[in-house]
Amino acid sequence: PCHGEDRQFKSGRARLPGRVLLSTVLVVAAANAVPRPANAPPRPWYELEHRVRELTRDIILNDSRAVFRAFATTFKQETDFARFDSALQAWHAGRRVAIGRGQVIDTRGVSGRASSWVVFAGGADHDYIYQSWVYAADTWRLAWLSNILDRSFDYGNHDLADVRAMRAATLDWLITGGGLAQVPPGHARPDTVLVIDPAGTADWLPDYPTAVRTPEQFQARAGLPATPLAFRFVLTRSFGPIGVSAVDIQPLAQRRGRMARHRSIQVFLARTEAGWRYLTTGSVW
Repeated sequence: PCHGEDRQFKSGRARLPGRVLLSTVLVVAAANAVPRPANAPPRPWYELEHRVRELTRDIILNDSRAVFRAFATTFKQETDFARFDSALQAWHAGRRVAIGRGQVIDTRGVSGRASSWVVFAGGADHDYIYQSWVYAADTWRLAWLSNILDRSFDYGNHDLADVRAMRAATLDWLITGGGLAQVPPGHARPDTVLVIDPAGTADWLPDYPTAVRTPEQFQARAGLPATPLAFRFVLTRSFGPIGVSAVDIQPLAQRRGRMARHRSIQVFLARTEAGWRYLTTGSVW
């Protein structure tokens, strides 16, 4: 269930009763009466709901510029606006939106998930747009729009030195910062860290015993070191002031002749003058 009021948007104009309008003005005035410190933590539902409502409105109005501005810094730096506008226009396909609604699904630390649905004029089916958000630079920033973007809109991972630094900080927190204890059923620090990497090299690894294998070498299970866990980075992305890594953690012990179930963890990092450091844990699945 969504916490807080869920707003509907229509293409036509709506008239608000006087009491509702006055209440809205008073609420907005109260919210803005006391400025919040720049480093204040996010108010997950209140602030993200507001951003989701704005985004849903802008999608309904087909306002490409406004939708584009909602994205994280690195997306806007690395994505040509004309290309993004083409993707949004292709999704609209010349249709007018009759009604739409957006709501927050959940928040966890500096990450949030939301969804919006619209019904196009003359249609009856709902078209859904799922969103990922991150709290960066003192506000919620859009990280992804499903059904509008495809995988060709990859971003935030083209600076290889930055990617290596984020991976090193993530692995260091998992191994030495207690991160493995947050991954069910809880794991002790391995003597040797086994990393699965497509290139078969990982010169970014922290300074402790490590081994690297390609996915094919790992699948063949030949010559693997005596270690209980293997680590595979499935996503590393910078949003500007913060970054994220998603890591698969695969136990090597076999159960009934098959490998035990792997777990995944989402780790958010903060960019500092000294480099990337652990910020918070996102989803664990």
